[in-house]
Amino acid sequence: MVVAVLVGCDVRLSAPLASAFPLNDGGLFYAMMKDLRQNAFILPETTSYTGLQARLFQNADCLETRG
Repeated sequence: MVVAVLVGCDVRLSAPLASAFPLNDGGLFYAMMKDLRQNAFILPETTSYTGLQARLFQNADCLETRG
């Protein structure tokens, strides 16, 4: 039983502990918070998650004008 728990812990924890960046949704929220800070807490049109500058909104007209 102890061996099974240790093997299970090894399998489940190996990926998160080996990564230098939060995985899955954690990485998305981290990237979005970083983008918000860099944009003076105004919603940016894109997020830097995955390095592709993905659009946050399908219709960018819903953002306020940045006069």
